[in-house]
Amino acid sequence: MTPTADDLLDAAVAAARAGGAVLVEGLRRPLDVAQKTERTSIVTWADLTAQEAIVRVLGERFPEHAVLGEEGDVEVGGAEATWLVDPLDGTSNYAHGIPFACTSVAVRDGGGLAAGAILDPFRDELFTAVRGGGAWLDGQRLAVSATDALRRSLVCTGIQSDEADEIAAFGRRMVALCRGCRAVRCVGSPALCLAYVAAGRIDAFVERDATYAWD
Repeated sequence: MTPTADDLLDAAVAAARAGGAVLVEGLRRPLDVAQKTERTSIVTWADLTAQEAIVRVLGERFPEHAVLGEEGDVEVGGAEATWLVDPLDGTSNYAHGIPFACTSVAVRDGGGLAAGAILDPFRDELFTAVRGGGAWLDGQRLAVSATDALRRSLVCTGIQSDEADEIAAFGRRMVALCRGCRAVRCVGSPALCLAYVAAGRIDAFVERDATYAWD
């Protein structure tokens, strides 16, 4: 039986909460921080353990679905849907004890993105969306900012790259944004920034180097 949108959203929420519980626990214990392939990209115990918790929830509900995650994939041949998982978006913040990070879980089927949940476990804020059903925060319908001019806008941006050309381009973008906007922030969690855009807390988010589905 094909799962309904509500089924998918319920699974996304349950999985995000399972991952979020790991992130909260992780702040109470020493973190083993390892560098990935680049100086600017790290992974912690919480990233890996949170993804395991998320995959466990999704596997129990939809064993026939695939999972595409930042910390490794679960391949299922001919899967009718794929879950896109970032168990800890904002790892550098988290590793330094800055509680601005989240867990992001979404599902993609033949019609595109179908449902998703972003959980900020440190503020206990749950952002959700379903295809055709709008975006919500803890049961309240969200609306984007009504700001209609760049000069009155608060814009978030960011970069995670070791490449000199990309860093230089980011510097030029920062100059342009600072000249044109009311304020610019780099807060280190793209998924949470996008949730804040949906909620109207910030006016826009700009990033050029997000190359993975979970981003």
